[in-house]
Parts: sequence; C-alpha cells; structure tokens
Amino acid sequence: MPPAQPMVPGAYDFARTAWFAGLAASGTVIGDIEIVEPGLGTTWRLDGARAWLVAQVRGHLDPEEAGIGAALVAGERGGIAEGDVDAMRDSGLAHLLAISGLHVSAIIGCVYLLAMRGFALFPAVALRWRVPLVAAAVSALAGIAYTVLTGGQVPTIRACLAALLVLLAITMGREALSMRMIAVVAFAILLVWPETLMGPSFQMSFGAVLALVALVGSGPIRNFLTARDEGWVFKALRGLVLLALTGFVIELVLMPVGLFHFHRAGLYGMLANLIAIPLTTFVIMPALALALAADLFDLGAPFWWLAGTAIELLLSLAHWTASRPSAVITSLAMPGWNYALFVIGGGGWPCGAPECASSGSFRSLSQLVFPLCSNLRTL
Repeated sequence: MPPAQPMVPGAYDFARTAWFAGLAASGTVIGDIEIVEPGLGTTWRLDGARAWLVAQVRGHLDPEEAGIGAALVAGERGGIAEGDVDAMRDSGLAHLLAISGLHVSAIIGCVYLLAMRGFALFPAVALRWRVPLVAAAVSALAGIAYTVLTGGQVPTIRACLAALLVLLAITMGREALSMRMIAVVAFAILLVWPETLMGPSFQMSFGAVLALVALVGSGPIRNFLTARDEGWVFKALRGLVLLALTGFVIELVLMPVGLFHFHRAGLYGMLANLIAIPLTTFVIMPALALALAADLFDLGAPFWWLAGTAIELLLSLAHWTASRPSAVITSLAMPGWNYALFVIGGGGWPCGAPECASSGSFRSLSQLVFPLCSNLRTL
C-alpha cells in the first residue's frame, strides 16, 4: 500500500516522512513472522551489538521496565507498552524516551568527569598533557560511540554535535553556550536533512535549546548563578529553583509546538521533570551503564535492581501526573499563521470549545497560564 496521507487536514503527514526516509510502500503482517534465512548483518556489527544490549536489558528487568531501559540504552522503543507511552507523553516526559540532549550530555559529562579525575592521578599524563583537553577528547569519542550505537537519529546527532562544540569551546577557553553554537549545529543538520525543519523533533529540540541558552545567558540568571560563599543547602536550593524555572520556560516554548503537530499537550510537565530529569540522569542511566559493565564479571545484580526500581518510580510518576485533573489540553487544527505568531512570541491558540470552532476565536497565553497555576492545588 502507498504510505498513508494525513488522517485530517494539517495532521501528521506519514507519506511525506516516508518519502524522505526512502520508503515506497507500507503494509500489515497478519500472521506470525518466520525467519527463512538470517541476514548477513552490517559490516560494523552495530545491529548485533545493539541487539545484545537490548537482550541484556530485557533479560534482567521486568517487561514494563525493560522497555524504558532498552530505549535509554540502545534507542529501542518498540518494547514500551502503549499505556506507558501515553502516560509519558501526557505527563511531559516523552522527551526521555528519545535519545537526545539529556542522554548524550549525561554520557559525555560522566565520561569527562571520570577522565579528568582518572588522568589527574597519573603524573606522566598530568605533567605532560593538558588534562581537560585529554578528557574532552575521550568524552567526545564516548559521545560519538553512543550516538552511533543508538542508531544515529537526527535528534541524537544534533545533541552530539552541540556537545562536541561545547567541549571544543571548553578546551579553547571560550564561552560554551551561545546562539552561534546553536546556529552552527542547525546549519549542519539542515545541510544534510533539510526536511527535518518542518518536523516536530527539530522544532522542539532547537526551541528548547534556544530557550535554555537565552535564559542562562540573561543578566538576572547570571547574577543568580554567581558563585557565593554559602553552604550546600543553599546551593541545592538554588539549583532546584533554576531547574524549576528552566522547566517552566521550556514548557511554555514547547506547548505550542505540541498543540500544532499533535493537537494535545501536557500541563504539568514542569513539575514532573523536576523529579524525572535528575532521576534519569543521576540514577537510571548510571545504574544501567554500571549493570552492563558489571555483567562482564557477573556482578550486575545490584545495579539491575537499582535501575529497575528507579524506572518503576519514573513510570509511577508519569502515570500519576497524567491522571491529574486538567493534566492534558487538546486543540483543534491550528492555522499556520497562528503557529507563526507563537514562534515569534505572540498570539494565541484555537479555543477547544465547540462554539469557538466556527468563529475562529483564540485563547491568549494568559488564559491558559492562569488556569494552570490555579490547578496546581489539585495535585
């Protein structure tokens, strides 16, 4: 069958995506799949390595947790239950299932820190080489390997290129986060995959990064992050406030994109991400990495237990957040010009009430933010 057209005008265009992916037809398998002859595999055996990682995760975790673990380790999202996918999306945590900036930066940051501490222990290296430069090279190789291993999707490549530019800026003593860095990465992506400009992945990824860089580079935030002689409690509170603020800003930026492309968006993603992002970055991903490494010596059981428990907590958070009153808003098809107004910082989105469908009425941003704040007490 030819690739399907949009289900409704303005909806997701399957045929357009299939054309750029090189797919000429689609179909449905009714019976069981029988392997007549195994394939030869790829030259670099990447598919085999990815399949081994997925098998390890599924062999040590329960099916519900293994789907999330396989997505984080190898970018394989086929094992996630449909109910869990819906809960992750409606709670604003769906970005954790796509290998992107959070995952790549976690891998590169962890390797960079370990390499810095490790090479500093050896005088032969520390006295002859610039340890930050060596650590940056090692972490860059780790980021590239992780990108290739997880399939090299466009969001992953975008995140890897941005991380490599940040490492390069650090080694040169330049400012790591800047609009120029985002422009260079966007130009590189569009040069190879120009069709991604019209997709939600590109718009959400770069929209979030632009918001973060603009926020962190602003004067008040720079003053807020200035080093102070204070205890760890105040430092932790300062980091928590910054995490909440960045989550709120990103939600405001990404909500119009989600409404335009998917006609629905979650309202409590900021609150859920306060727990989900640290849990994924500092517990789940390190536990999975340590479990896979310790399995080489048959010592991975404690790390698998920790990873499974943390993933179970993540799924519980997603389902609880998605089940809150008014957790999800829906929207009619949004005109392109209205979406453009959102992108440049003005306008509203279509009113979801039936009486607004024909009149073309629009809600302003404040009409959504104020109900959101008032609904927080229902949590």
